[in-house]
Amino acid sequence: MAKRYTTQLEHDQVVLASADTYNNYRDKGYIISANLTGKECHDIGQGIYPDLVVWRTGGEYGRTLIIEEVETAESINFREAKQWKKYANLNYTFYLIVPEDYITQTQEILDKENIKVDMLEYYYFDEEDKIRFSTRNEIPLEGQP
Repeated sequence: MAKRYTTQLEHDQVVLASADTYNNYRDKGYIISANLTGKECHDIGQGIYPDLVVWRTGGEYGRTLIIEEVETAESINFREAKQWKKYANLNYTFYLIVPEDYITQTQEILDKENIKVDMLEYYYFDEEDKIRFSTRNEIPLEGQP
């Protein structure tokens, strides 16, 4: 998890807002775990705590379906890209969420570091100051419930 000095509150708000978008998974028996700053609640093994984990019970760590990492303007850099690469190389669907104004910069880092994410999503605040999500290109996933 990146150290953010001015945007940690924004980060946690985006993680929680993203967790709310997974209601259709909850309806199918999945658990949505948000690992917020200082409140890590679900790892995927080996002490790895992505910001958000969509999983189902069973086995030592359960059966993870999706892991998600949220970045803010402060944490989009090549140092964080090492973590993205680690997540991308795991056997889980990996979503990366960044601020809208940083999607091009993030894509450039992903390309330069040869990191493949299942979905690059961005967030923004609407006119009512609500967090919204969008993608440049929606990528349908095989076997997605």
